[in-house]
Amino acid sequence: MNGGYQESEATITMSEQNSRSRHLIDLEIISAIDLFPTSDLTETTLMESRENQSKMLPQIDVTQMFPVTFEERAVPSYFGGPDIRIEIIKPSQPKYKKMPLYYSIHGGGMVLGSPIVDRPGNASLAVQHGFCCVSVYYRLAPEHVQPSQLQDCYSGLKWCIEHAVELSIDTQKVAIAGSSAGGGLAAGLALFIRDQKEFDIHHLRLRSPMLDDRTGITPEHPHAGEFVWTKRSNYFGWKSVLGHETGQEEVSEYYVPARAKSLYHPLISVLAALICSSMKPYYLQNNWPLMAS
Repeated sequence: MNGGYQESEATITMSEQNSRSRHLIDLEIISAIDLFPTSDLTETTLMESRENQSKMLPQIDVTQMFPVTFEERAVPSYFGGPDIRIEIIKPSQPKYKKMPLYYSIHGGGMVLGSPIVDRPGNASLAVQHGFCCVSVYYRLAPEHVQPSQLQDCYSGLKWCIEHAVELSIDTQKVAIAGSSAGGGLAAGLALFIRDQKEFDIHHLRLRSPMLDDRTGITPEHPHAGEFVWTKRSNYFGWKSVLGHETGQEEVSEYYVPARAKSLYHPLISVLAALICSSMKPYYLQNNWPLMAS
């Protein structure tokens, strides 16, 4: 017995025989792991995976769950591309005349997902902390390769900055956040914003970010990549968004942030060096501030 959950000896024995890493998972969360289907993403299985995900994530009316307002907008691309859809969530009773902007980029391995999965969390942040939370529907791979994702994410944020008065946001309090693929896109976006010098960001929050395409060709780890997001899916996601094989030379750091030569940023606080050009992280479960060096 552990935390109210018990797994039978027969189940454990069978699992240990068929799994290389299940025995490492705490019994308190093993049942949650089993809820998430694990399959290798390929060109053949992608459409079915998208359909299954859309069924699991029905439309969520956060205005019935939290005291917030919800709005969708189509904003223009600054790169000549198609309009970009964004979601805007604000507290019904703002705490500030100018709200901090929390710009959220969803996950999904570069090939799946939408802001729907982050909608309740963003609504909660809006209520608790008085944020204006904006999420972007960037174009997915493999139908669209980089720089499509970078351009969509940048355009959505730039539109918010240029419409700060309309949105009642404080351009001196801008955060970018993302999970998984969204974390990788957020990191690349931060580097691009740093170099473009059109506006600034002040906080970067990455959760389990996809940072390095070279993880698609490194030897398989004996205890990683068995559940939910497999090594083969990781390879497929990176190859799809780059439009070529992983691990090639001369790949833009805006597309693969782990390729960055410098993580210097004058405005983002230095807490720890979580990635550098010599590291090849698979996933990081921490926030990643750009490091002044």
